[in-house]
Amino acid sequence: MSFLAPLFLAGAAAVVLPFIFHLIRRSSRERVLFSSLMFLEASPPRITKRSRLEHILLLLLRCAVLCLLALAFARPFFPKPMPPSKSENQSSRVAILVDTSASMRREDLWNQAKQRVVERVRKAAPSDSVAVYSFDQQPRKVLSFADAARLEPGERAAAVESRLAAISPGWFSTHLGHAVINATEELVEELNRDAQEQGNAALRMVIVSDLQSGASLDGLQGYEWPKKFQVELVQVKGKQTGNAGLHILEENRQLFSSRTNQPVRVRVINSAESKVDQLNLQWRAGTEPVGENLRLYVPAGQSRINAAPPKPKNATVLSLAGDEVDFDNFAYAAQTQSRPLTIAFFGNEAADDPRGMSYYLHRAFEQTNLSTRVVAVTNNAVPAGVTSTGLLVIGGALTPEVTSLARNLLREGRTVLVPLADPSSANTVSTLLGGILVSAEEAQVGNYALFGRIDFQHPLFAPFSDARFSDFTKIHFWKYRKMNLGSVTNANVIASFDSGAPLLVEMPVERGRLLVLASTWIPSDSQFALSTKFVPLLFGILEQSANIRTLSHQYTIGDSVTIPPETRDAQPIEEVIVPDGTRKKIANQVFAETFTPGIYTAGDFQFAVNLDASESKLKPLAPDDLRSLGVPLSLPNREENPDAATAGERERHLLATETEARQKLWRNFLVAALAFVFVETYLSGRLSRGLASA
Repeated sequence: MSFLAPLFLAGAAAVVLPFIFHLIRRSSRERVLFSSLMFLEASPPRITKRSRLEHILLLLLRCAVLCLLALAFARPFFPKPMPPSKSENQSSRVAILVDTSASMRREDLWNQAKQRVVERVRKAAPSDSVAVYSFDQQPRKVLSFADAARLEPGERAAAVESRLAAISPGWFSTHLGHAVINATEELVEELNRDAQEQGNAALRMVIVSDLQSGASLDGLQGYEWPKKFQVELVQVKGKQTGNAGLHILEENRQLFSSRTNQPVRVRVINSAESKVDQLNLQWRAGTEPVGENLRLYVPAGQSRINAAPPKPKNATVLSLAGDEVDFDNFAYAAQTQSRPLTIAFFGNEAADDPRGMSYYLHRAFEQTNLSTRVVAVTNNAVPAGVTSTGLLVIGGALTPEVTSLARNLLREGRTVLVPLADPSSANTVSTLLGGILVSAEEAQVGNYALFGRIDFQHPLFAPFSDARFSDFTKIHFWKYRKMNLGSVTNANVIASFDSGAPLLVEMPVERGRLLVLASTWIPSDSQFALSTKFVPLLFGILEQSANIRTLSHQYTIGDSVTIPPETRDAQPIEEVIVPDGTRKKIANQVFAETFTPGIYTAGDFQFAVNLDASESKLKPLAPDDLRSLGVPLSLPNREENPDAATAGERERHLLATETEARQKLWRNFLVAALAFVFVETYLSGRLSRGLASA
């Protein structure tokens, strides 16, 4: 029997305590009742049997308990012989993974990594099968098993060295989990191809990386690892342990809801190991700094969110100065462009008359600091260029020109909004429906009418479905028109009055839709224009009509970018200009070659591609994090070239640890100790009662 922690056997020395307690007695056990002793001088009895042991069985039980506890804490096990060393005819399958993610661009990490890979290839036995992969988001073959098999064992290192010289770290983030799993599956496939080696060959993986904590470990937990498989970690280290990173924060914007002069917000992260806390933020045009230099104080281990300095004209990149690790000290911000979008209103009202609908329509779509779309609202006549109207609002009697425009817009999939200013406005609806009869009459309203039923599943009202925004009871309607829709078979009542009469009705017409409001938003009809729901609802109608989608101008390396249809003119966009000026083809308006940081241009749509924020987390990944996910790591390699004795000792220690964990003999000793405690307690109780009765 051997012990994993033999020092705990020294605890058995406590066995002398029961002997001491048995041999030393401070007073006599026998007592004799006597009359008053107040007149006698105290005279303690003489003990004549000081060195005589009594109750030997009780003494032995107590000693046995202490010995059993010492044995249990020493973690005993029955040793097994060391497995025989690998013979010449026994081979291994070795996959070497070298990290080429963005964090490997710093200092001389890539040179260190190449050196470690070549050393591992040289150490492989001639009978071993070797393959080398590079990895970032996905693994890539550098030297496959098949290519290595065609080379002589002495030629493999030179082949790997030449192929590694042709590649370099890119800008992708580190997906360590995907790389390990894919390489493991290829190892198993390679083993399955050789039926003779399936029972004997061992599988090994060597990961050469900076092992930064920002690496993604997705997929490792719960993965079923093959038998005889071990993973060795080889970490390359830089001189600088601290790092500060710069990342742009972007709120998703709709095409009409972001101005070109909107400030850029950034997050600056400073690692806990950083030795600097004073940083500078400034725009650059090419390599030249331009504009204001913003000083930032970011203590180590903290982050700050700030508005970047105003972006000068022709500035392309925001840079962070003061941090020596500079691979992540820049971020690109795309230049958004204002795209004109027309909202046409036709009626006999002046745009500055607060008693008419046009006045509130102008104010609702007035360009502000939160708007990038140049929105024009026209009156009466059909101006030139209005055929690209995003939304048409008809507030008066139809003319042939307006009727033609409305039908063309409906044919293109746009929306036409008709507020009923009086019962005769229902004729406009009938005309646009192609002659289907729609009539209306003035409703009899007591004090006021309210919103009744609202379809919050409809896209127009879905943004109000939250309980915080779904209260429409404060909007009062003094007048409205009661519509008769009996002849319209496809009418969808989106909202109704509290009386049950339709308030907002949607009617599909060709590819577009006709929205009919049973009242108007002028003050004499309702409080609608003065409510907080008016502007969001109008913008929702515009979004649905012009098919405006939420766009992002910020992406990370490796993202696929969908080129929005709003940027396409008569000719569809087929090329994207990448940061180095070359043109890349796109397919189905999807561009996936976002391999380098910078500004990409597709027609008049620009988007920025930046480094993944996770690459800035350079703190080393703890091996225990991988072990907790079930990765079968080999013993830690504290020295670059351990001698055979040290390696053998580590293997013996690993075998002893595994054997003791499997046998768990300490449980048996603890159970025996508890049994002896129960017997000792019972026996001592019996002896105490016997002495008391005597």
